[in-house]
Amino acid sequence: MARNPPFFIHAVICCFSFAILNKMIAKKVIRYYSECGRGFWKKQQAISHDENCKCWKNPKFKSCLSCKHKCIIKDSNGMENEPQFLQTWDMNNCKHSESGVPVHKDFEHIRKYCQFHEAR
Repeated sequence: MARNPPFFIHAVICCFSFAILNKMIAKKVIRYYSECGRGFWKKQQAISHDENCKCWKNPKFKSCLSCKHKCIIKDSNGMENEPQFLQTWDMNNCKHSESGVPVHKDFEHIRKYCQFHEAR
């Protein structure tokens, strides 16, 4: 007799969960995406982002991050066993890496306004 109540409770929970799953409803959700790929819930936010967008992934800036020639690799000094001396950096191995203007003073390997830019 002691084993019957836990089995009965388990069966009720399973039937209740099944009943909830049958009553699920579909809901349509609208997201607005800008050219750079960022999504917004409100249309006005997306419009203002497009007007003021400075994203490096935006194709209108012709940067390395939206180009099919992108070849940015991570490199290090080889001191993985001694983390206190480990240094890592990014390099741009694109054949047109000297073309264009750096997007930021700390990210000189990413260029924008490249004349050889081809969209992905």
